[in-house]
Amino acid sequence: MSRSSNRKKIVVVGAGPAGIIFSITAGKLGHEVTLLEARDRIGGKIVYGSIPAFKRPLRSLLSYYEYLLESSSIDLRLNHKASISELSELSPDVVVVATGGKVRPLSICGSAVDPLVALENPLLVGDSVLIVGAGMVGCELAWYLSDIGRKVYLTDILSEEELMQKEHYFNRLILLEKVKERVEGIYLKRKISVKENAGGYFVNVGETSFEVQTVVNATGFEPENDFVSSLKETFSNVMVVGDAKKVGTIYDAVQDAYMKAMTLRG
Repeated sequence: MSRSSNRKKIVVVGAGPAGIIFSITAGKLGHEVTLLEARDRIGGKIVYGSIPAFKRPLRSLLSYYEYLLESSSIDLRLNHKASISELSELSPDVVVVATGGKVRPLSICGSAVDPLVALENPLLVGDSVLIVGAGMVGCELAWYLSDIGRKVYLTDILSEEELMQKEHYFNRLILLEKVKERVEGIYLKRKISVKENAGGYFVNVGETSFEVQTVVNATGFEPENDFVSSLKETFSNVMVVGDAKKVGTIYDAVQDAYMKAMTLRG
Protein backbone atom coordinates (compact mmCIF):
# COMPACT_ATOMS: atom_id res chain seq x y z
CA MET A 1 0.00 0.00 0.00
CA SER A 2 1.58 3.31 -1.09
CA ARG A 3 1.82 5.99 1.57
CA SER A 4 0.05 9.32 1.27
CA SER A 5 2.13 12.35 0.39
CA ASN A 6 -0.13 14.49 2.58
CA ARG A 7 0.16 13.13 6.12
CA LYS A 8 -2.87 13.93 8.25
CA LYS A 9 -3.68 13.78 11.94
CA ILE A 10 -6.75 11.55 12.32
CA VAL A 11 -8.86 10.79 15.37
CA VAL A 12 -11.19 7.78 15.13
CA VAL A 13 -14.01 7.51 17.68
CA GLY A 14 -15.02 3.91 18.35
CA ALA A 15 -12.89 0.74 18.27
CA GLY A 16 -15.40 -1.67 16.79
CA PRO A 17 -14.70 -3.39 13.45
CA ALA A 18 -15.23 -0.24 11.36
CA GLY A 19 -13.09 1.96 13.62
CA ILE A 20 -10.29 -0.59 13.75
CA ILE A 21 -10.17 -1.20 9.99
CA PHE A 22 -10.28 2.52 9.24
CA SER A 23 -7.45 3.12 11.72
CA ILE A 24 -5.29 0.29 10.39
CA THR A 25 -5.80 1.37 6.78
CA ALA A 26 -5.14 5.04 7.50
CA GLY A 27 -2.04 4.09 9.48
CA LYS A 28 -0.68 2.06 6.58
CA LEU A 29 -1.21 5.09 4.36
CA GLY A 30 1.17 6.98 6.66
CA HIS A 31 -1.30 9.07 8.63
CA GLU A 32 -1.02 9.73 12.36
CA VAL A 33 -4.00 7.94 13.94
CA THR A 34 -5.45 8.14 17.43
CA LEU A 35 -8.22 5.62 18.19
CA LEU A 36 -10.55 6.41 21.08
CA GLU A 37 -12.75 3.75 22.70
CA ALA A 38 -15.21 4.44 25.53
CA ARG A 39 -15.03 0.88 26.90
CA ASP A 40 -12.06 -0.93 28.40
CA ARG A 41 -11.65 -3.20 25.36
CA ILE A 42 -11.85 -3.13 21.61
CA GLY A 43 -14.29 -5.00 19.39
CA GLY A 44 -17.62 -3.25 19.69
CA LYS A 45 -20.54 -5.63 19.27
CA ILE A 46 -18.21 -8.53 18.43
CA VAL A 47 -17.39 -8.66 22.15
CA TYR A 48 -21.03 -9.45 22.91
CA GLY A 49 -21.57 -11.66 19.88
CA SER A 50 -18.68 -13.93 20.88
CA ILE A 51 -20.11 -14.71 24.34
CA PRO A 52 -22.35 -17.71 23.43
CA ALA A 53 -20.45 -20.99 23.03
CA PHE A 54 -21.79 -21.44 19.49
CA LYS A 55 -20.31 -18.03 18.48
CA ARG A 56 -16.81 -18.52 19.89
CA PRO A 57 -15.14 -18.43 16.45
CA LEU A 58 -15.74 -14.66 16.64
CA ARG A 59 -13.10 -14.57 19.39
CA SER A 60 -10.49 -15.37 16.75
CA LEU A 61 -11.54 -12.21 14.91
CA LEU A 62 -11.15 -10.22 18.12
CA SER A 63 -7.67 -11.66 18.62
CA TYR A 64 -6.80 -10.75 15.04
CA TYR A 65 -7.93 -7.15 15.54
CA GLU A 66 -5.88 -6.97 18.76
CA TYR A 67 -2.84 -8.23 16.87
CA LEU A 68 -3.32 -5.64 14.10
CA LEU A 69 -3.48 -2.80 16.62
CA GLU A 70 -0.57 -4.04 18.73
CA SER A 71 1.67 -4.32 15.67
CA SER A 72 0.74 -0.87 14.37
CA SER A 73 1.73 2.69 15.29
CA ILE A 74 -1.87 3.59 16.18
CA ASP A 75 -2.36 5.41 19.49
CA LEU A 76 -5.16 3.34 21.06
CA ARG A 77 -6.80 4.95 24.09
CA LEU A 78 -9.28 2.80 25.99
CA ASN A 79 -11.79 4.13 28.55
CA HIS A 80 -11.97 7.35 26.55
CA LYS A 81 -15.47 8.63 25.89
CA ALA A 82 -14.88 11.25 23.22
CA SER A 83 -15.97 14.83 23.84
CA ILE A 84 -15.74 17.92 21.67
CA SER A 85 -13.24 19.48 24.08
CA GLU A 86 -10.93 16.46 24.11
CA LEU A 87 -11.08 16.13 20.35
CA SER A 88 -10.26 19.83 20.00
CA GLU A 89 -7.17 19.37 22.17
CA LEU A 90 -5.96 16.68 19.74
CA SER A 91 -6.28 19.15 16.82
CA PRO A 92 -7.21 16.56 14.18
CA ASP A 93 -7.35 17.18 10.45
CA VAL A 94 -10.00 14.45 10.21
CA VAL A 95 -12.47 13.10 12.77
CA VAL A 96 -13.95 9.70 12.05
CA VAL A 97 -17.15 8.59 13.79
CA ALA A 98 -17.27 4.81 14.14
CA THR A 99 -19.54 4.56 17.16
CA GLY A 100 -21.69 1.73 15.76
CA GLY A 101 -25.40 1.31 16.38
CA LYS A 102 -27.82 1.52 19.28
CA VAL A 103 -31.03 -0.40 19.97
CA ARG A 104 -34.16 1.10 18.43
CA PRO A 105 -36.77 2.17 21.01
CA LEU A 106 -39.49 -0.37 21.77
CA SER A 107 -42.86 1.37 21.98
CA ILE A 108 -44.69 -1.46 23.73
CA CYS A 109 -42.23 -1.64 26.63
CA GLY A 110 -40.04 1.30 27.56
CA SER A 111 -38.21 -0.67 30.28
CA ALA A 112 -37.09 -3.52 28.00
CA VAL A 113 -33.49 -4.71 28.40
CA ASP A 114 -30.90 -4.11 25.69
CA PRO A 115 -29.97 -7.47 24.06
CA LEU A 116 -26.25 -6.71 24.43
CA VAL A 117 -26.76 -6.13 28.16
CA ALA A 118 -28.62 -9.45 28.36
CA LEU A 119 -25.68 -11.21 26.69
CA GLU A 120 -23.03 -9.60 28.86
CA ASN A 121 -24.95 -9.73 32.14
CA PRO A 122 -27.44 -12.66 32.02
CA LEU A 123 -27.98 -12.31 35.77
CA LEU A 124 -30.02 -9.20 34.91
CA VAL A 125 -32.44 -11.47 33.01
CA GLY A 126 -35.10 -13.22 35.07
CA ASP A 127 -35.97 -16.91 34.92
CA SER A 128 -38.58 -16.19 32.25
CA VAL A 129 -38.02 -13.76 29.39
CA LEU A 130 -39.81 -12.41 26.36
CA ILE A 131 -37.54 -11.48 23.45
CA VAL A 132 -39.22 -9.07 21.06
CA GLY A 133 -37.62 -9.45 17.64
CA ALA A 134 -36.76 -12.76 15.99
CA GLY A 135 -33.98 -11.59 13.73
CA MET A 136 -30.41 -12.85 14.00
CA VAL A 137 -29.77 -11.10 17.34
CA GLY A 138 -33.08 -12.19 18.88
CA CYS A 139 -32.72 -15.82 17.78
CA GLU A 140 -29.11 -16.13 18.90
CA LEU A 141 -30.00 -14.57 22.26
CA ALA A 142 -32.97 -16.95 22.62
CA TRP A 143 -30.64 -19.91 21.97
CA TYR A 144 -28.07 -18.64 24.47
CA LEU A 145 -30.52 -17.80 27.27
CA SER A 146 -32.32 -21.14 26.83
CA ASP A 147 -29.01 -22.98 27.14
CA ILE A 148 -28.25 -21.29 30.47
CA GLY A 149 -31.64 -22.23 31.90
CA ARG A 150 -34.01 -19.38 31.11
CA LYS A 151 -37.58 -19.97 29.95
CA VAL A 152 -37.69 -18.01 26.70
CA TYR A 153 -40.57 -16.74 24.58
CA LEU A 154 -39.84 -15.19 21.19
CA THR A 155 -42.07 -12.94 19.13
CA ASP A 156 -41.90 -10.90 15.92
CA ILE A 157 -44.29 -8.97 13.70
CA LEU A 158 -42.96 -10.87 10.67
CA SER A 159 -43.83 -14.37 9.51
CA GLU A 160 -41.20 -17.12 9.57
CA GLU A 161 -40.75 -16.80 5.81
CA GLU A 162 -39.97 -13.10 6.22
CA LEU A 163 -37.39 -13.48 8.99
CA MET A 164 -33.66 -12.95 8.32
CA GLN A 165 -34.04 -12.82 4.56
CA LYS A 166 -30.58 -11.28 4.11
CA GLU A 167 -28.88 -14.16 5.93
CA HIS A 168 -27.41 -17.21 4.22
CA TYR A 169 -30.17 -19.79 3.64
CA PHE A 170 -28.56 -22.64 5.58
CA ASN A 171 -27.42 -20.40 8.46
CA ARG A 172 -30.96 -19.10 8.76
CA LEU A 173 -32.46 -22.60 8.59
CA ILE A 174 -30.14 -24.05 11.25
CA LEU A 175 -30.60 -21.09 13.59
CA LEU A 176 -34.40 -21.32 13.42
CA GLU A 177 -34.28 -25.07 14.06
CA LYS A 178 -32.01 -24.63 17.09
CA VAL A 179 -34.28 -21.94 18.51
CA LYS A 180 -37.46 -24.00 17.98
CA GLU A 181 -35.87 -26.89 19.88
CA ARG A 182 -35.19 -24.71 22.92
CA VAL A 183 -37.76 -21.96 23.50
CA GLU A 184 -41.09 -22.21 25.28
CA GLY A 185 -42.95 -20.56 22.41
CA ILE A 186 -42.49 -18.62 19.19
CA TYR A 187 -45.22 -16.17 18.21
CA LEU A 188 -44.87 -14.72 14.73
CA LYS A 189 -46.97 -12.19 12.85
CA ARG A 190 -49.07 -11.58 15.96
CA LYS A 191 -50.21 -8.42 17.68
CA ILE A 192 -48.55 -8.13 21.07
CA SER A 193 -49.16 -6.09 24.22
CA VAL A 194 -46.99 -5.90 27.34
CA LYS A 195 -48.09 -4.57 30.74
CA GLU A 196 -45.92 -4.25 33.81
CA ASN A 197 -47.11 -5.93 36.99
CA ALA A 198 -45.64 -6.64 40.40
CA GLY A 199 -43.73 -9.73 39.29
CA GLY A 200 -42.58 -8.46 35.92
CA TYR A 201 -44.74 -8.29 32.81
CA PHE A 202 -48.05 -9.63 31.59
CA VAL A 203 -47.85 -10.49 27.89
CA ASN A 204 -50.72 -10.95 25.49
CA VAL A 205 -49.92 -12.36 22.05
CA GLY A 206 -53.03 -12.93 19.98
CA GLU A 207 -55.15 -15.37 22.02
CA THR A 208 -52.21 -16.44 24.21
CA SER A 209 -51.26 -14.85 27.52
CA PHE A 210 -48.34 -15.46 29.88
CA GLU A 211 -46.14 -13.71 32.42
CA VAL A 212 -42.41 -13.11 32.25
CA GLN A 213 -39.89 -11.45 34.54
CA THR A 214 -37.92 -9.71 31.79
CA VAL A 215 -38.55 -8.25 28.34
CA VAL A 216 -35.63 -7.89 25.92
CA ASN A 217 -35.76 -5.51 22.97
CA ALA A 218 -34.14 -7.26 19.98
CA THR A 219 -36.06 -5.37 17.30
CA GLY A 220 -32.90 -4.07 15.70
CA PHE A 221 -30.35 -1.27 15.75
CA GLU A 222 -30.08 2.23 14.35
CA PRO A 223 -26.97 4.39 13.82
CA GLU A 224 -25.49 5.91 16.97
CA ASN A 225 -24.26 9.21 15.62
CA ASP A 226 -26.05 11.77 17.78
CA PHE A 227 -23.05 14.10 18.10
CA VAL A 228 -22.10 14.19 14.42
CA SER A 229 -23.86 17.52 13.86
CA SER A 230 -21.94 19.06 16.80
CA LEU A 231 -18.68 17.68 15.43
CA LYS A 232 -19.36 19.21 12.02
CA GLU A 233 -19.84 22.60 13.66
CA THR A 234 -16.34 22.33 15.16
CA PHE A 235 -14.28 20.33 12.67
CA SER A 236 -14.03 20.84 8.92
CA ASN A 237 -13.59 17.17 7.97
CA VAL A 238 -15.87 14.66 9.71
CA MET A 239 -16.41 11.17 8.31
CA VAL A 240 -19.01 8.64 9.48
CA VAL A 241 -18.36 4.95 8.85
CA GLY A 242 -19.84 1.50 9.50
CA ASP A 243 -22.99 1.10 11.57
CA ALA A 244 -22.75 4.73 12.69
CA LYS A 245 -23.64 5.56 9.08
CA LYS A 246 -25.90 2.62 8.17
CA VAL A 247 -26.51 -0.51 10.23
CA GLY A 248 -25.46 -3.70 8.46
CA THR A 249 -23.21 -6.73 8.83
CA ILE A 250 -19.61 -6.81 10.04
CA TYR A 251 -18.59 -7.21 6.40
CA ASP A 252 -20.59 -4.12 5.43
CA ALA A 253 -18.98 -2.09 8.23
CA VAL A 254 -15.38 -3.01 7.47
CA GLN A 255 -15.82 -2.57 3.71
CA ASP A 256 -17.26 0.88 4.23
CA ALA A 257 -14.46 1.79 6.64
CA TYR A 258 -11.74 0.54 4.29
CA MET A 259 -13.12 2.38 1.28
CA LYS A 260 -13.49 5.62 3.28
CA ALA A 261 -9.93 5.35 4.58
CA MET A 262 -8.60 4.80 1.07
CA THR A 263 -9.98 8.19 0.05
CA LEU A 264 -7.13 9.65 2.16
CA ARG A 265 -4.43 8.32 -0.17
CA GLY A 266 -3.73 11.71 -1.77
